[in-house]
Amino acid sequence: MSNKFLELTRIVQEVALIKSPSKQVKLIVDSICQAIEIDVCSLYRINEAHEMVLLACHVLNPTGEIRLPAGKGLVGLVAKNRHVVNIADAPSHPDYLYVPEAKEEEFFSFCGVPLVQFGEVLGVLVVQSTQAQQLSADSEAFLVTLASHLALIVANIHASKITPSLINMVSSGIKG
Repeated sequence: MSNKFLELTRIVQEVALIKSPSKQVKLIVDSICQAIEIDVCSLYRINEAHEMVLLACHVLNPTGEIRLPAGKGLVGLVAKNRHVVNIADAPSHPDYLYVPEAKEEEFFSFCGVPLVQFGEVLGVLVVQSTQAQQLSADSEAFLVTLASHLALIVANIHASKITPSLINMVSSGIKG
């Protein structure tokens, strides 16, 4: 997309018209892939055990529920540091955590953005690509801006209510 500000405005306006937080999340992850021309977009929500639970994804087709242990992997690094991690070759990073159920072997680049509300990390927004290259600065800024909006939505999806059926509803776009 040539103008990311216009795309950001379009996404925020479309999301505002949707009443279901799960449908809002699904629209956002799908729209991100199109807007910044990226292969995968995933959203993780921290649960009460401080694990990162895959809440929504575009393209990945996990074989089961994905739960990342607290503070582990690149997603855990983003949450712990509360800063963007934008790297070209994720598998070579020392914090990389291979999760067989995610079926993400073909993806190299990784950009993770924390979802923070009132100083608390609620989740992590992740984009990945088969190309081993860092995300551009303007695409990274687009994600950071959208992540602040997404944090407001994710805050309404209580961590104790994250279940495999909710994840399936969000990923398939069924009303939840």
